[in-house]
Amino acid sequence: MTAEVDPPREENLAFADKLRLAGVELEHHDYAGMVHGFALMTGEFAQAREAVASAAAALQVAFAGR
Repeated sequence: MTAEVDPPREENLAFADKLRLAGVELEHHDYAGMVHGFALMTGEFAQAREAVASAAAALQVAFAGR
């Protein structure tokens, strides 16, 4: 996940692109208007709650395949 207003956002997007080019399957979400660390602010932002739920669901799927 990336936040729109985050200093390393562009580097993170480039890293995701490199992973895709290397054949790594990934799911990426960019959260508009959000700042670095927004996922810790679930009491303040609906997008933070969505981000945490999305990450938790992806981890649940990943670990189910173990």
